[in-house]
Amino acid sequence: MKKFLADIATIKKAIEDKKLVIFAGAGISVDAGVPLWGKLIDSLKEDINLPDKEEDYLRIPQMYYNERQHKEYVEKVRRVLKYRQVRYNKIHEAIFDLNPEHILTTNYDDLLDQVIRARALMFSIIASDKQFPYAKNTNLLVKVHGSLESDDFVLKEDDYLEYSTNHPLIESFIRFVFTSKVVLFVGYSFSDPNLKMIIQTVRNILGKDYQNAYLLSTDTEKNIEEKDVKDLHPLKREYLKKKGVIPIHFYDEEDFISAYLNGDDILGEVYRVKDNRLSEKGKTLLDFLTFIQSYNHFYQGLSEKDIVDQQYLSLQRFDALPVLPPRFVASLYPFNKDKQFLDYEDYGMRSREKAITDLYFEQVRYDENGKIKLKENKTRGLTKGQISDQEQKLRYVVRRLNQSKIYSIRRREENGMWTEKVIQYHFKKNCNCPKCLHTSLKLDELIQKTANYNITDTSDLEEDILYAYANYKLSNFKLAYQQFEEIANKAWQMDSPMTYFIAKHNERHTRRLHRFSPEPQDRNSQEDESEENKKKRIRNENQKKIDDIDLDKLLSDLPNIDKEQREVLTIVKNHSILSEASRTIDKPKIGSIHYVGILDSLSLLYSFYTENCIVYDVFNEFKEVCEKGIESLLDNYANHESYEPSESILTEFNYLFFVILISYVDTRKAKKLFDEYEIDNLPFNEKDLLKVLEIVSNFLLSGFRPNRVNNFGSYQNLKKQVSNNTLFGSEYTRFFNNIFLVLSKIKLEQQIGEQLIKNLISFLKVESVLFWENIKYLSAFVYANCRLFSYKDCEALLRVSVNSNKNKYYTDRRFLDAIYHVFKTQSFDNRIDDLEIINEILRQCKGATRADFEYDENLLSLWYISSTEIRSDIEKIIKDKLEENFDVTHFTRVIREGLLQEAKYFKKCLKVFSKYEEDGSYNEKFKYFIYIIYWKKIELDSGLLKTINSAPKYVQFFLFPEKFDYRDFQLAWLLNFNYQLQDGINVIYERLGNIKEIRKAVRQELKKEYHLQYADMYTKYFL
Repeated sequence: MKKFLADIATIKKAIEDKKLVIFAGAGISVDAGVPLWGKLIDSLKEDINLPDKEEDYLRIPQMYYNERQHKEYVEKVRRVLKYRQVRYNKIHEAIFDLNPEHILTTNYDDLLDQVIRARALMFSIIASDKQFPYAKNTNLLVKVHGSLESDDFVLKEDDYLEYSTNHPLIESFIRFVFTSKVVLFVGYSFSDPNLKMIIQTVRNILGKDYQNAYLLSTDTEKNIEEKDVKDLHPLKREYLKKKGVIPIHFYDEEDFISAYLNGDDILGEVYRVKDNRLSEKGKTLLDFLTFIQSYNHFYQGLSEKDIVDQQYLSLQRFDALPVLPPRFVASLYPFNKDKQFLDYEDYGMRSREKAITDLYFEQVRYDENGKIKLKENKTRGLTKGQISDQEQKLRYVVRRLNQSKIYSIRRREENGMWTEKVIQYHFKKNCNCPKCLHTSLKLDELIQKTANYNITDTSDLEEDILYAYANYKLSNFKLAYQQFEEIANKAWQMDSPMTYFIAKHNERHTRRLHRFSPEPQDRNSQEDESEENKKKRIRNENQKKIDDIDLDKLLSDLPNIDKEQREVLTIVKNHSILSEASRTIDKPKIGSIHYVGILDSLSLLYSFYTENCIVYDVFNEFKEVCEKGIESLLDNYANHESYEPSESILTEFNYLFFVILISYVDTRKAKKLFDEYEIDNLPFNEKDLLKVLEIVSNFLLSGFRPNRVNNFGSYQNLKKQVSNNTLFGSEYTRFFNNIFLVLSKIKLEQQIGEQLIKNLISFLKVESVLFWENIKYLSAFVYANCRLFSYKDCEALLRVSVNSNKNKYYTDRRFLDAIYHVFKTQSFDNRIDDLEIINEILRQCKGATRADFEYDENLLSLWYISSTEIRSDIEKIIKDKLEENFDVTHFTRVIREGLLQEAKYFKKCLKVFSKYEEDGSYNEKFKYFIYIIYWKKIELDSGLLKTINSAPKYVQFFLFPEKFDYRDFQLAWLLNFNYQLQDGINVIYERLGNIKEIRKAVRQELKKEYHLQYADMYTKYFL
């Protein structure tokens, strides 16, 4: 058994290494109706009346040819071999199922050709030397003796004698195969003359360079009673070995093969393939091929090891991918053997394997530090070294399971219920690897670290990937591309096929991003080449390099990986995790079920790409899925009242939500979603909020890092990266925007908020990258968290705004409005008394504002926050502006602050209103003015009545409601103010509710016809 399985393992290894070459003989086609070579020779012999004693298989065809000539010879052979009359069977398909690199055959038929065409396999068919240059595929079907399609097939004696002369390329290819590949003969018997000639010819040519081939044997022997015996005679075995052919005889392990195919293996799968058209010998050959294809030598070897070693070795194959899809992990041996079993749900893995559940439920413990240990019932009889080895392997297993979102093992009890055992690995909290530095937004440290790293022959391959990926995350796409290219070459040399494939995947996709990086000067380009032509040429060159990396072919040809490794790399190549996340998000919304599924999908999506260093999350396809996920979560949270009370609904957000949003969602899109779903508050649980604030702190500290000797250099590296790399600069400022947009929706505690504001101000003092858009989101944060800001904080922000080398961007009215709001809310005793600051802000505002109304707003904000001494100067500016160019809206804002309530200004205002048309009741300027004077309880001088004699009736009414002639009153006017609220009260209706004529008009209207808005108005204000 050991020798048999060792030979099978050699064949399986050759399959994995893409080194298997099958040499197919006549035995594969006999059950399709193609006669064996002996029958062909007998038919030729019979036609030319040769004596029975003539048995030379080469001379007979030659004599037939000499006698009947070329045309009749060709027709005879085609007729006997049933040219174009036969169809392939399961044996031919099974040969391709072994995934050979090449197939060579001495058969003339086209049965293997038919399989290639039916399955659209990437094989080129070579039947003569002249076809080699035209082969489109690297996998070849080489018809060593030619094909019946042509008339120069190799059969007669002259053909063999002249073979080297007529077919030098095919002969050379055969020599190449026998020196560098593992050759498996299929469909040949011990007595097959083709087998002997091929082996002898190759051995004569190669001499000591010849390496042993293998023969699948299904031969039987005749005993003394002329009955078939399922054996291959020892002398025949020895004869083949001397010829350099190792026989693998089916009947040596017939019972084992049969049991395995019928499901008696560790996985319990039935592999047997049936084809009733086959003879018993054909069925035997099909079983043999199926066994080789399905036999899992890795799992069979695992089954003999301890359960801890089984898990360790099963997962160790995938070290190139720290995070695996949880369902994929749960389906692996030894965790589960039944592939049809639903084995993963809600971060837990179900297992029906007793050895697995017994280990985690009965034999694993945690010490006082949370470290995984084995209980005594598992370690009995082991040495200390063996115990330590087992515990280290178990920690590795649990770490890999946790990384793959599996946090518990579940077993089924006798009552049918599933019970759960939590498994947890304690990860390092302070990891300073490039990946963690980027995730935690310690950008200054990341930039320094990547700048000092070089890939060498001795550098760690895993670290190489981390640093190349870090350059990708820093938008150093050209450098990342070069590093991934270097890593791929290094991984190939180190026989690390999975790392090689991931590096090639990343190399391909970083190349797509080259257009974002400035191209170096091309010395070979023409000096007079236009910029447009140069860009086009570079784009074409890049596209060619991208096209040269064919990931499908790369994966298909990748050697030295097993079925499961190829499966998970296919998941990477096809971006299956991304597609699955998209499908989950797009599913119909079903309360909590939907949002939990979205969180799970986003969590796996983020971890799978970032932890595995897979380049793709910069592309729109990835970002769009993240945006959809964030929107669905906001939708669920905003509409949770529509779900049944029994449903578990989204009531708070977590750290993952924050990371996904700030990393992948466009800020304007995020703001639009917050507005659309009316999100004013984003509640986080305490633990996750602390993690969120830690990231924010890291981001801000990256700009200045207090109390560090190398602070200046660290900041300069970040500053250089932002200024020299446009795309990174865009990402950097988007992080800023998203962070402060989200923080504007979070209610922060005073102590936490104070530290955050301290870091923010320090950051703003040294930053040089913020623009109008960024200040807008900063202002939103200040406005929303006004209660956290002290007077000194506001003063510091104002100093930043005048000292910054980009101070003009702080003149956005929202910034000063936010400071104004802080002063208004906090009711500070102090006011800004530094005339230099105020004057500088005034100077900036006057020169930089993009519209008069912004300047007007800034004037009012400055007036409010300034000391009494400074206010008078600002009042003068305001008066001068109104005198020079009176504006109703600006004046309304002025009186909102209790300024300039002289009759002359009101008179100017009323003159403007007098010019309105009757349908101007919808004019927003007028409505805002009315709202302010009602809210501030400003009584207009009755002497102004004559100013509005010619004004529309609705203007007269709202300006002087107590003096209005109600014969001209229209109730519909009131509806234009049904939203003017102050502290939940409609100040317009509150004042008008005291006028009996209006109360009467409302009652009469309701008696005539019920109107919901009038009814609501009446009950609240007119009763």
